[in-house]
Amino acid sequence: MKTAAPAEENRRFTNIGSIDVNSIYERSAPVNTAADHEREFLTKAINSAIARARLTVNSLEAIAASLRHKQATTAEVRAWLKDEGLEKLVTRYMPGSAS
Repeated sequence: MKTAAPAEENRRFTNIGSIDVNSIYERSAPVNTAADHEREFLTKAINSAIARARLTVNSLEAIAASLRHKQATTAEVRAWLKDEGLEKLVTRYMPGSAS
């Protein structure tokens, strides 16, 4: 059976005090610098690359599943890879290919 919490624990956040907002603004970095714009651009570029990589993984998994379940022939899979622009990526890992 649980007992009631002591009164001190219920009031522990009431005596925090005030925060001087002006000191926060004085210590913060300047806004809209060239580095901020570059950081934002680079972040968006990385997010775009991540999305493209996920799309590539999904395409490769779909192609592999089709081949594994005999829904497509090897010739059809090669054509599919070529259409998706993934043929060079996949053939790089085939046995006998020069790396």
